[in-house]
Amino acid sequence: MAEREENIPDDIPMVMRMARLAALQKAGQLLSAEEAELQAWLLQDPAHQQWLQQLTEPGKLSAMLSSYEAVNDAARDALQQFHRNNLKDISSIEAPVGRISSFKRWWVAASVLLLVVAGAYWWSTGLLNQPISTDQAKLTKDIAPGREGAVLTLADGRQVVLDSLNNGVVATEHGATVTLSNGELTYEVPLVGKDTSARAFNTMSTPKGRQFKLKLPDGTNVWLNAASSITYPTIFTNSERKVVITGEAYFEVAEDKKKPFIVDIDGRANVEVLGTKFNINAYTNEPVLNTTLLQGSIRMLQGGKAAILKPGQQLQISSAGMKLTDQADIETVMAWRNGLFRFHNDPLDLVLRQLSRWYNIEIQYERGVPDILFSGELKRDLTLSQSLDMLSEMGVHFRMENRTLNITQ
Repeated sequence: MAEREENIPDDIPMVMRMARLAALQKAGQLLSAEEAELQAWLLQDPAHQQWLQQLTEPGKLSAMLSSYEAVNDAARDALQQFHRNNLKDISSIEAPVGRISSFKRWWVAASVLLLVVAGAYWWSTGLLNQPISTDQAKLTKDIAPGREGAVLTLADGRQVVLDSLNNGVVATEHGATVTLSNGELTYEVPLVGKDTSARAFNTMSTPKGRQFKLKLPDGTNVWLNAASSITYPTIFTNSERKVVITGEAYFEVAEDKKKPFIVDIDGRANVEVLGTKFNINAYTNEPVLNTTLLQGSIRMLQGGKAAILKPGQQLQISSAGMKLTDQADIETVMAWRNGLFRFHNDPLDLVLRQLSRWYNIEIQYERGVPDILFSGELKRDLTLSQSLDMLSEMGVHFRMENRTLNITQ
């Protein structure tokens, strides 16, 4: 336990009274005489003002209480006993009669008790000046993992939020029937003889914290990772089947030797296939564009250069050019499709970019990116705080502010 600073008086009764006044002030129930008493005490010492600021700042109180309980196993029992003893008689809070209505009395009492316990503990332990972070306490409001969901943009510009719909027909697009069924969007091609001369394009996009599966009009299955998109015609009528993607997508392409399947990676490169299984990772905030072949054969085209991939190979495109790897780490590449994060000597910023997309959070580095490498697996169905436990174990210090993860080390 940290030593108490010399300029902090060991006057717990006074601190408890000031905590009570601070709670009444926050509830708008403080009398003028009590307001003057509180202000006079705050002016006595800058430490008093800092204490009150910590005590009343949103989120700080819960974090302080969490740290308070973590100091000693007995603290939890003591806290519960304190609440039981004091809640037996609300009048012990000394709230002036007539100042609070009956329906507010319990709320004010609870506020006072929390402030008293946290404020007195924080004062007596001298931990006031120590930063509160998730290294010391769990996130005050945890963030759930990502889930199935996407936004479908129709040919006329209308947008449909798919995770808010029940199973059924979503739209009819130039003869193609768009149907949502158990988390998968499918396109039913019209009967032979129906006019399909007019082409229309749809776009499926997954925001941060979402992933989704799509079956294209030709029967090709596509899985989109978070923060990704795919644009495609509602009916493949030309001599080729061409789609445009951003972010990350896994394809299982339906075979059609008469109509090659082409993936335009947002104008950065093209993939040409007949029937195969492959994954493309093309996030713009990643230094390398990775295309990994699991089955079949594909040809990559970029800047006048071409490369043909065999199963198990990965082609990397960066500012340095193309690089072909013969034995790709397929388990790591496909981890997201299997409900996992998988790392192998990966730098911290790469790890956090993946977490950022899945949990829909922002990342900030206060002192640059720590030089730490990560290896291991994490389930994608964990909450954010559960995933961040890994960072703590590796010595990374951080704090959470709303949806921004600040790396303080």
